[in-house]
Amino acid sequence: MTTYIHEIYQQHAGLAIAIFCLAHLAASSVGIPGGCTVLNLAAGAIFGFPVACAVIYPITMVSAVLMYSAGHFFRDRTWTQKVRDLSAKFLDKLKHGDFLLL
Repeated sequence: MTTYIHEIYQQHAGLAIAIFCLAHLAASSVGIPGGCTVLNLAAGAIFGFPVACAVIYPITMVSAVLMYSAGHFFRDRTWTQKVRDLSAKFLDKLKHGDFLLL
């Protein structure tokens, strides 16, 4: 499998690097544990160490900036406050025994 991907990289280097960058951004945005690590190891095997380092470090920084920016933009204290209020109401009902039927 790696040799097939390496052949694609040799024929279309720019496209392979662009696909890797998009996959890295997607893996960092959904938060799959170890997803970026696996991609980084695969990049080393496919692109070679110098090219992989030249691609991995900038795309990691870009993905970190994008995700931190998204977290900053989508922070909505009213939404979190609503969740806290609903949780508090539910816990209060549990303390009073309103769910004893369950």
